[in-house]
Amino acid sequence: MHPLIVLLATITPGFSQAQLPDSLPGKRLAEFITAFNTKSVKQVEAMVGRSFSKSALKDKNAADWANTIANAFPMAPISVSSILKETPNMIAVRLKANERLPVGMRLDLEDEIPFGIVSARMGNPKDLVATSAPSKYEKWTDLSALATQIQKDYKLPALAIGYQVNGQKLQQAYSGVRSTQENDVVDSTDRFVAGDIGKAMTAMLLARMIDLKKLSWTMTLENALPGLSMNAAYKKITLEDLLHHKGGIPQTSRLDAAAVEKLAATAQSASDLRKAYVQDVLSIEPTEAGSSAQTTDSDYIIAGYIVERLIGKPYEYLMQRYVFEPLKMSSVLIAPIGTDGQAGSTNNVFGHLQSDGGFVPSQLPPSRTDIMRAPAGVCTSCTLEDFVTFGMANLTGIKGTGPLLSADSYKRLHSGPKNSSGWIISPDFVNDECRAISGTTGTFTYDLEIWPGTNLVTVAFSNTGASKQPSATLQATLAIQSRIATKE
Repeated sequence: MHPLIVLLATITPGFSQAQLPDSLPGKRLAEFITAFNTKSVKQVEAMVGRSFSKSALKDKNAADWANTIANAFPMAPISVSSILKETPNMIAVRLKANERLPVGMRLDLEDEIPFGIVSARMGNPKDLVATSAPSKYEKWTDLSALATQIQKDYKLPALAIGYQVNGQKLQQAYSGVRSTQENDVVDSTDRFVAGDIGKAMTAMLLARMIDLKKLSWTMTLENALPGLSMNAAYKKITLEDLLHHKGGIPQTSRLDAAAVEKLAATAQSASDLRKAYVQDVLSIEPTEAGSSAQTTDSDYIIAGYIVERLIGKPYEYLMQRYVFEPLKMSSVLIAPIGTDGQAGSTNNVFGHLQSDGGFVPSQLPPSRTDIMRAPAGVCTSCTLEDFVTFGMANLTGIKGTGPLLSADSYKRLHSGPKNSSGWIISPDFVNDECRAISGTTGTFTYDLEIWPGTNLVTVAFSNTGASKQPSATLQATLAIQSRIATKE
């Protein structure tokens, strides 16, 4: 799933409504920025409820939207530098930013009363006013040439593509550099950050514990977390409900760095941090049950904490012991970005932010917040080959012959509502049966799709946040699927 808010830069202060036109799009944008600059989730939620269209709120309610937007609060306060383009149903503006990292913002409105916001995104100002998407690349014949062409068309630092079909040999191709400040080319040894793919991995760990009879799908949070105080609305949520996002647990809970330090001031370990988070989030009033989007972190942090509390070992150890080692995924690393061997360290690929001159490597310091959110995929990385291995395990599981889990567990992971266990089931961008994990961390973009009809797994990563839509990684995976489907 591609987030509509992409974290690409740090914006400097100062917003003036006088810089915006006295038009409906201008007023919508003024209201959006005013709420955003309060850094209040409640005020943003109120703005979303007033200004977003019914279609935008259909699959994601105002509370979920507000928590997604809150991920960009470190950028606040933002201000408008200039108007890039305006129509009766759209406004795109350039925001004031530091010299290296220009950022724009675009709102699109519905074309009938009440003219609510249907999409909101941030990115490179040039990309926000683009009028057409690039070719879908269906006519490719050589995978390396496809990777090179897409990488050049999107002007990415690097692009990695891999696929496997019918259990045949893995095919993979790489184009570009690990960092724009170095000349080292990206290759099969590089680890890419999992992002939302890590959530599906956590779901697999929980299912593994259930298959081992340590938990059950019908176990409630009240029974899985004995002695932990929680809002009464959450007590009867089952573990299966949790992975299918049916409990209405808020998407996030005060996850900025200062709040985390206050929340877990006495924490001595990553497990202590997650315990503090779980206690906090389960004390909050629920959102509308079943409304959570795939990007929800809370359900996965809770799932990871339940398992580590049950076994008495850290989540990071349990993932290696019960998921990655049995699947022979030897490259997986769960550690803060930038630490030794991880993405963003020497001899590994760096994530990038966009700038006028191209891309700037992102070198943010390790964060306790990221460690706390490890079960949501924040700190997980591995090679392209191991992402394909993970995809294949799920593909064969859907077919009834998968490794590690029982057929019942695979069925439960992949037959829930549209957003289930980290996967989008039959996403809107395809007609064929498909399971997809598609999105961006802000500095990496990724697509992992499994196609049961053609026994195909496709994976693509770029080392920068998405801006153009459709993203380069989605273009790559759909190009592969189109060619394989034609051959079948």
